[in-house]
Amino acid sequence: MLTFGNFGHVGYDPTFLPQYLTSRTTATIQVESMAYDVIDRIFFNFLIRGRGTLCWHVCRKNKDYVIKDAWTHESRVNHERDILTKIRGLKGVPQLISAWTVKIGGADDRTDTRRSSLSCSSDIRIHRRLLMQPVGIPLSDFSSIRELLSVLIDILDSK
Repeated sequence: MLTFGNFGHVGYDPTFLPQYLTSRTTATIQVESMAYDVIDRIFFNFLIRGRGTLCWHVCRKNKDYVIKDAWTHESRVNHERDILTKIRGLKGVPQLISAWTVKIGGADDRTDTRRSSLSCSSDIRIHRRLLMQPVGIPLSDFSSIRELLSVLIDILDSK
């Protein structure tokens, strides 16, 4: 089963295809009906229990994007999307391109359907992806405090 079975049956997400599972040179991740080539993993928060958030630097048709891939508590499913929609157009704020609930077999990808025997009704999470622009670098990647401060000063000086 593990060797020849369907990858979805053993827990793989069919909307994220690592390069070793395909004949492609890069991994791909899907948002709605579009596939994006993965350039790099920007952030991961691997937890045994909780959101399990990953952020990816992706590319499609020579345009760079960020995909935030997270398991969101069902009571908060659209909060981030709603906030990003309200602040659309503000300088220095990520611009939301698309918000998508991941679908597996035509149904929402949810913890209560993936692992019903382990799921608690008060902690149901839904698999969501946010597609945003522009791509930035994490604060931890600056080579020095001086470099970070120069960027912050440039932000404050801009109009």
